[in-house]
Amino acid sequence: MWVDVTFLGSYPAGYTYHVPMPGTKAVEVGMLVVAPLRKRRLTGIVTGLHPVLPVALQGKGIRPILSVPLKEPVIPPEILGFYEWCAAYYRIPLGGILKSALPLPKGLLKGETVQLTPEGQKALEHLVGGEGKSFGPAVTIGTATALNLSLFLGRREHWETLLRWTDEEWVRWDYPGFQRYFTSGILCYRVPSEEIPRLGPRGKEIAAFVAERGVVAASEVRDRFPRSSAVVKRLLEQKALEVIRREEDLTLPVRFRDASASPPSLSHEQRVVLASIRRALSEPEPSPILLHGVTGSGKTELYIQAIQEAVRQGRSALILVPEIVLTPQLISRIRKRLAVPVVSWHSRLTGREKWRQWLLLHRVAPVVVIGARSSVFVPVRDLGLIVVDEEHDPSFKQEEGLLYHARDVAVVRSRHQAIPLILGSATPSIESYHNVKTGKFRYSVMTRRPSGQPLPSVEVIDARKEGIFPSSTTQGLMLSRPLREALREAFDAGSQSLLFLNRRGYARVVTCARCGQPLTCPRCSVSLILHQPTRHLRCHYCGYNRSFPERCEACGGPLLQMGGGTQRLEEEIRGIIPGARVARLDRDTAQKQAAYEAILARLQRAEIDILIGTQMIVKGHDYPGIVLMGVVMADHSLRFPDFRASERTFQLLTQASGRCGRGTQPGRVMVQTFSPDHYSIQYASRHDFIGFYDEEIRYRRELGYPPFTRLAVLRLSGMDQEKVVSRAERLAAEANRFIRKRRLSVSLLGPAPALLSRLKNRYRWHILLKGIRSRDLHSVVEGVLASSLAERDRKVRIQVEYDPVQLV
Repeated sequence: MWVDVTFLGSYPAGYTYHVPMPGTKAVEVGMLVVAPLRKRRLTGIVTGLHPVLPVALQGKGIRPILSVPLKEPVIPPEILGFYEWCAAYYRIPLGGILKSALPLPKGLLKGETVQLTPEGQKALEHLVGGEGKSFGPAVTIGTATALNLSLFLGRREHWETLLRWTDEEWVRWDYPGFQRYFTSGILCYRVPSEEIPRLGPRGKEIAAFVAERGVVAASEVRDRFPRSSAVVKRLLEQKALEVIRREEDLTLPVRFRDASASPPSLSHEQRVVLASIRRALSEPEPSPILLHGVTGSGKTELYIQAIQEAVRQGRSALILVPEIVLTPQLISRIRKRLAVPVVSWHSRLTGREKWRQWLLLHRVAPVVVIGARSSVFVPVRDLGLIVVDEEHDPSFKQEEGLLYHARDVAVVRSRHQAIPLILGSATPSIESYHNVKTGKFRYSVMTRRPSGQPLPSVEVIDARKEGIFPSSTTQGLMLSRPLREALREAFDAGSQSLLFLNRRGYARVVTCARCGQPLTCPRCSVSLILHQPTRHLRCHYCGYNRSFPERCEACGGPLLQMGGGTQRLEEEIRGIIPGARVARLDRDTAQKQAAYEAILARLQRAEIDILIGTQMIVKGHDYPGIVLMGVVMADHSLRFPDFRASERTFQLLTQASGRCGRGTQPGRVMVQTFSPDHYSIQYASRHDFIGFYDEEIRYRRELGYPPFTRLAVLRLSGMDQEKVVSRAERLAAEANRFIRKRRLSVSLLGPAPALLSRLKNRYRWHILLKGIRSRDLHSVVEGVLASSLAERDRKVRIQVEYDPVQLV
């Protein structure tokens, strides 16, 4: 038998290998294998089977598979078609998608050995001279380590001989790393005998602790005896302890279920929506459902009950959330209601945590997976439902490496696997609602909160009339008089308030009062942000950091601090309401998950009166004690030269408004803005999504932007600005020639400097392509990149992004 193998990473798909006869029956599509590529040994996935060698490959000297470390597929064959679609659409090797789905830990191939089989031993005994004389003795020692192999690989004839012996089953390749990572055993210690050697005080304490319990997990020993790793190592060397592996119960999360947690009664709107979802779960090819529910309408409860229905059918569920920090609250709620394992999947998991989760997903069904955007690729056994919460959120767009949009990929995956997909949001994306209008998506809507509590009232404050200016120094006030008074009233009444400002730091711009020269990042075309109390200037893009100078370095003039951020706002609040318990939630205060959860726990316990934060505080939180939401600089997002600026502003304001008034007291929202008449702010103040959509879609149609067209961006970057510009101009000319020659319905804008024209010491230019059909866009991009102008050049990097969310 012959198989096609796709290696994990940026390798072309479909290398063909021979499977030695004894292993023929054991190889299936989706299995993990180790195979040679030149003189390297790499891990890959079997993506095709050939009982007969294709004619085109006959006589090519096909090499053998070296090892099949696991005897079951690690990638379900039914989703390979989905992965292949993603690879073709986003122009990346299939191995890149497979690596995202199955991120193997490093070191799997360490400890590689080659052993003679009994058949190989007999065969070598009959060889006289030739390869048996020169190569055989080294192998007949019994094993060849990776170091010894490197000596063999120095001579081509030795390497080819070793591969031929592999094909003949004379040698066997072994990779113990796979057993170490792919078993569910827990590392434990035990005392091998009652006779404990002479030990120090700490060693005796640890040995007695283990002996008393019989078998103890290594993690439990570390927790009980911190900073004792050296002592444990000595105990193992002295044979006072020995290592064993205890089988791990992968269904352990079931114990979190709270039998007393009964589901709340549903409103009429919720019951109608749930009935629609249940019908979709029984349909052979369901269409995606856009669940449009106002903030606080109970969308999460519907997700949970939909998942319960899928679980009753023996099927798993996948929930995508826009931010990792939102997972703990959701996991807690689901674990109390479902008697199945509930796991998280995101980039912050350690290698051990990720592989424990993977083993669970691979071997157990049903399960519930909650994760950030990367979890859309995770192979989940018996998947029966996908939920994308806050489907409008731009965080679902991956901006580095594989440039995919998790929401769009989820739509494709649901179609490939013929399973229901729920897209939930209080502020649906323009594209998703347009898909409803054109019949591609189903539509379910909830216009009321189940509690009967009305949506909060919204007051728009004209900051121009309050004496506040966008460029004012940090010595002035950032809050208007009405917002200051509202904060005092809420504090005096014992209520909680949120203040949303999507700008962190103390001062956004530091500039010279004499020559007007701002302090900018030497690597990026952006201003440095002042952070207190360290008085350091930081770049929020590349991480450049420097101390605050006393005077202007160009002319010696005094420096002005302008445009405050969350740090400056916190300082102002403490001065306005001295007795208030104030906290701040942004990337500076919550760099780790534990810090984020600690701040929200304090808010839940009413230990915080006023919480100030960036967009982290407006996503998915449900705290009944909050009655006031203040939005500072509401028009900040309107200033970006992006056709989605109005949509983002509407979404942020509506989501922020929804954080208050969820308890027994009515909510109040105060929006402070320099653009009070802008339609996105006006419709957000009235909670009117349909009105906003109707006006926004008219602009999109007139200007030819999505959803009426598809976009692709060719980004060029390099250290030499002249070479970047020259390459961009030639590529744009080539693209125009290709479009005219093929008579494609594609228009080209640019080349032009990117909004961030310099980033991390690289100059950036882009070419924007707009077309009605994605097929035409792909044709132009492929044609341009196939030309000699796009040959690989280390000095100018070319990146392609389809369906960009931010044109920066």
